Amino acid sequence: MTTKNPISKTSYFGLIPFGLQVLILVSDSIVGTNSIIQWIFLAVGIFGLMFICGYSWVAIFPRWTIPALGFSFLFTVMMAWVSFSKSHSYLSSLWMLLPIILAYVAGFSVKQSFKPLYYLFWLIKADKSLILFWFYGFLPTFILILFDEIHDVWLIPIFLLTTLINAIGAFFYLQSSNKSIRIIALFLGAFVSFAIAIIYMVNYWVVT
Repeated sequence: MTTKNPISKTSYFGLIPFGLQVLILVSDSIVGTNSIIQWIFLAVGIFGLMFICGYSWVAIFPRWTIPALGFSFLFTVMMAWVSFSKSHSYLSSLWMLLPIILAYVAGFSVKQSFKPLYYLFWLIKADKSLILFWFYGFLPTFILILFDEIHDVWLIPIFLLTTLINAIGAFFYLQSSNKSIRIIALFLGAFVSFAIAIIYMVNYWVVT
């Protein structure tokens, strides 16, 4: 089995998970809380990520889907933990896991085989940078958590900028067939976005 070099089309597909994250994470700030548009944004974001998770199983885990898988899993776990900390109910926490479970059940119903898991294991074994790419998908959420106590008109533009930088890093990761360049692309994407986030936070908390 040989690794296929990424092509331009899949590199562009890699931008989709980051756009869907924006719809989920900041829809209320962009269009207002409890508005119809907000619920549309949330629905598109959530069902879009569910579709990618299900599709990843059917298509045997294309590389561009990896950030969506990382974000979906970590975000679901985080929301389940938040739900449990508020209600102290395991049942309410399990409800948070339902969307991602349904996504993979749907994928398995189409491709009734565990071959995708074998291929994913082989893919990670051949290219360890995919583990970094998996966590890389959670970066926008992590940055937004850092901004949790900030109430400022520049918060959303800065968050969109850092997410765009993360998406560009993912694009160049998928565009290159060189493992070293892939790692550098992820490192620069993370470093530049965090640098911008830290500068913004320092300016908000210390300067102003």
